Amino acid sequence: MVFRKEAVQFTSPFYQLTAKFFYTLEAMGEEKRLNAAIFRAIHNEGVKLTDEKSVTAWVATQGVDRKKFGAAFNSTGVIKQLERSEKLVEEINLPGVPALIVDGRYLVGGPEIKSFKQMLTVADELLAKARAERDTKK
Repeated sequence: MVFRKEAVQFTSPFYQLTAKFFYTLEAMGEEKRLNAAIFRAIHNEGVKLTDEKSVTAWVATQGVDRKKFGAAFNSTGVIKQLERSEKLVEEINLPGVPALIVDGRYLVGGPEIKSFKQMLTVADELLAKARAERDTKK
């Protein structure tokens, strides 16, 4: 099993900024280190990360070099990740987040899922189904 985290853009400028922020930190090898700190900054401390300037200023407080961050933020690699993410959302007709894609075929999310526990239970069932299907093809 491979678990891959993706940033979702939808059409909102906020989602587009956060996706670009995510892919920039991922490209710099900083996403795992800063993920929880970003959540706390936004949700607990009320930090407004609403544009490139505020995001750059915040990451600098976390020990990230501003120039390196700016270069990565506007890099071809990050832009390509954003394009891939946008295409993925369109291809799977993602209704919202959180959501999980199992085996590239099954979407677990949307209004029918009432809790994270239910989401993981359904994902486990679909993962078992996908593995069983692969085992029968061998």
